[in-house]
Amino acid sequence: MKKCNIFLFGNIVKIIFPYNIKIIEELKKIPSRTWNPLTKAWQIAELTEVNLLKIVDIGKKFNLSISKEIFSLLAKKGEENKEEKKLLEEVVCTLEDHFCKINKGLV
Repeated sequence: MKKCNIFLFGNIVKIIFPYNIKIIEELKKIPSRTWNPLTKAWQIAELTEVNLLKIVDIGKKFNLSISKEIFSLLAKKGEENKEEKKLLEEVVCTLEDHFCKINKGLV
């Protein structure tokens, strides 16, 4: 089987491969995927960490080629999510502290 190409095209991941129903079934599990009949490529515009992980998983599962940019973007999304999680934890701690003070009648 000819190797698949999974690569970034602007802000979209494009996936081009010879017809393979098993790959198509896996791609259809990604909610934001679309088929472009003009380029004969599957496209994913919603580049969340979850979607990128699914794309990489599909590539590995079917022994397909994946561009380095996909892995770089995935690493970047992972770092962004760590920062978001840290900020949310700080907000939750602040709120918990505030509610504790309210319950104790300190506010």
